[in-house]
Amino acid sequence: MKEGDTVDEKYAPVETGMTEPEGPKSKAANKKLALLLIVVALVAVLGVGIYAVFSFGLLGKKEPVKPVAVQTSEAELQKMLEERRQLESRIRQLEEERANIERNVAKMFAEQVEPLKKQVSQLEDTQDELVATRQELQNISRMLEEMKKPAEPEEPEEPAEGSDKKTMAFSVLDRYNEKLAAEREALSKQPQPKYTKAKGVQLGSFIPGKLLTTLISSTALEQFYAVVETTSDCEIQPGLSLPAGTRFLGKVVPDFDSRRIFVRIEKMQYGDVEMPVSGIVLDERGNPGLVSKYIDPLNQAMWGSLLPNILAAAADAAQDMTEYYDEDYDMERERPEFSTENVALQGAADALRMQSRILLEMQSRKKPVIIVNRNIPVQIQISERIPLEILIESGVVGK
Repeated sequence: MKEGDTVDEKYAPVETGMTEPEGPKSKAANKKLALLLIVVALVAVLGVGIYAVFSFGLLGKKEPVKPVAVQTSEAELQKMLEERRQLESRIRQLEEERANIERNVAKMFAEQVEPLKKQVSQLEDTQDELVATRQELQNISRMLEEMKKPAEPEEPEEPAEGSDKKTMAFSVLDRYNEKLAAEREALSKQPQPKYTKAKGVQLGSFIPGKLLTTLISSTALEQFYAVVETTSDCEIQPGLSLPAGTRFLGKVVPDFDSRRIFVRIEKMQYGDVEMPVSGIVLDERGNPGLVSKYIDPLNQAMWGSLLPNILAAAADAAQDMTEYYDEDYDMERERPEFSTENVALQGAADALRMQSRILLEMQSRKKPVIIVNRNIPVQIQISERIPLEILIESGVVGK
């Protein structure tokens, strides 16, 4: 504050950095604020009352909107009835198909369960026989152990060495062998089933194919597999067939007596699937074994030794002959005249015959060779049934 200024006694002096205090509010402003609060309260009460009136239905309920009736023509009704009949017919057809499928599945499982039951019963019988046999062997072992003990006076003495009588151990073994023979004979006399029924690639089926490998009879055939690929589908049953392109692998066995190569099928391949099978490869006419060319070393030896024999015979014929009297037989005979020319001819004939014998002996030591060309048509005969369930489970058929 400057000097000379007067300070109002109602207020404190103002210093630097302090705000000026507010003066007292007037009564008119307080009245306006109170009136505004009353108006806001009345509006809130009025709003709550209106909401309560509509919420509790004091002014009456609003009638619900009635749905508009849909009008349907007679043609549309007929069409809907026809569709309904078709749906009911389709439902009945599907139910019949489901019942047929259930019957077929039950029949198939029944057919598969019967052989399994028979096998289980056979295994149980075999197990009983094994238990009886094991018990018998235990009894024999016990008897043998008792026989090894020192002989007691009451036991019969063993026969003397060199006697024809059998010892007690041999007698027990003989009785056991007789019992086993009787059991085998009883098993062999059991009646076999008149027929069997099973699905799959049946025994004796013929599958057309072609040979993909050339076959030559040699010692390397022991580690060699012949590959045969089917050329057409082989129907197993309606709707299921063994696809073309299936490969069969077999071991090669040369037979020089029949002059053919036999292929025994051991495996079947389709994609990534490989399974053991059994069969044999036939030629196009259905004969077992394959052959395209047969090389006989003896025939070659005969043609190779023919010329030396002819030349040796010509050398013998070219010798000069002389007559002499054979006193032993009292007759005139001929013999080569002793001369330089005859000696040379005789030596040449002997050398030619020796060469012919050497060639024949060399060829006789060789083995015949059987050759089968590739890509020739063949047939695969199945010698052991391939079950259908295995083919379906592996994905070979039924895809």
